[in-house]
This record gives sequence, structure tokens and C-alpha cells, in this order.
Amino acid sequence: MRRFLSWANRADPSYSEMFEAYTKADGIVMLIFWALQTLIMTLSLYVIIFHFQSLFLVIIVPLILTAIAIVFVKARKQSLATVGVTTKNFFISLLVALGLGIPLFAINGRWQLFIEILGLDGGLYALLIRFLYHMIVISLGEELIYRGYLQTRMKAVVKNSFLSVFIVGVMFGIAHLPIILLRGGELSSFFMRGLWFYVLFHWILNHLYKRYNSLVAPIILHTLYNIHVELEIIRFRIIFDLGIFNI
Repeated sequence: MRRFLSWANRADPSYSEMFEAYTKADGIVMLIFWALQTLIMTLSLYVIIFHFQSLFLVIIVPLILTAIAIVFVKARKQSLATVGVTTKNFFISLLVALGLGIPLFAINGRWQLFIEILGLDGGLYALLIRFLYHMIVISLGEELIYRGYLQTRMKAVVKNSFLSVFIVGVMFGIAHLPIILLRGGELSSFFMRGLWFYVLFHWILNHLYKRYNSLVAPIILHTLYNIHVELEIIRFRIIFDLGIFNI
């Protein structure tokens, strides 16, 4: 157990050094951002339900939230390197993410499904568009916000490492509620099972982030996981020509 705890807490020295500069003011500003993000996500769900603008949630809102997070970082006179936007450890981070993410496609025959999609008319284009969408719009934004910003500043409020990771993991899970409910998911099922997946996923992505003090590995692994989950949906949309971004 002691070895596991030591491994789980292993971090790049520059990542650990950042915490010395953060104050409770940084933690309070971070919580203000989280409240604002939650409000925007709630209002966006209202827009989708009553105005049927699904594109609003899947593209526009993530980009707006990412931009706001950057504004909050800059308002505290902090560089984007403090949220993992750096070329440091780029190649090792990339290799680790690919090593963890590619084997996902061996689960439940995903490789065969991937090959089948490539054989469909427009399959390569659809996969490329979805990959870029998940990497730039979804993964980059969520990793910058949750691993790069919320998690690092949370340590200024909650000193216990495991508790701070758990809290931000819960935040990460709750932020996905609008999409889950929109897709017909049940609230009770989410809190019984789904939420714990997001907490675990956050722990894994956060470990990769702090190990290399870079968003590269979390972004790539997050993107590959999303594509792995979406392969059936991508195939369905190509066959029935429902478009790339329909929910």
C-alpha cells in the first residue's frame, strides 16, 4: 500500500513547485469559476431542451468555458504553463498516452469496428473530424479546466491530495450531467454508477498530468477513450447520414 501511495503521488518537480505560489485567493477564484461554469452548463441545457440547439452544447459551450478559464488564469497574472499548456515532456507524454489509449480498441471488437468504418464511404473523413472535434473542443478544454486549472488550485483550498482529487473528480462527473440527461440517462443511475467512473477517470488523467506537468497525455488519452466509446455512433451516423455532430 505504501508503494502504491508513493506511486500515486509521484509528480514532476515543476508541478510540485507550482503549489507553493498558489494562495487561498487562487482557490476562491477557482471556486467562482466552477460556480460560473455550472450556471452556464445549466442554462445551456435549458437552451437545448426548449430550443433544440444541440450544436450549442457540443461545440459552442465547451469553447466558451475554455476561453473563460484562460481569462481567469490570466486575471491572476499566471501563465498558461500553470495549466499544462507547455511543450515540456511532450514526446514522453504522447508515447505514454498512446500506449494506454490504443489498447482500448481491443475491447469488445473495437478494432474490427474501426476497420469497418474506414471501409465505409466517408469513413476516414468522419473519424478524422470526430478525432479533431474531441481533441480540440472537448478534451483540450476539459483537461485544461479540470486537470490544469481546478485540480491545481483546489490544493490551495483542500490540502489533502486524495480528498482534493476526489472533489474535483465529482465536479468533473457532475459537469457531464447535461449531456447524460439529454441522451436519456437516469439521474439515479448516474449517482449510483456513472459518477464513480468519472472520479476514477479524473484520477487517471490527473496522475498523467502531474507526472509530466503537461496536458498532452491527458488530452490524447481522453480523446482516444471518447473515440473508442463513439465508434458505434459514428458507424450509425455514416450509414444513416445523420451528420457528424448530432447528439
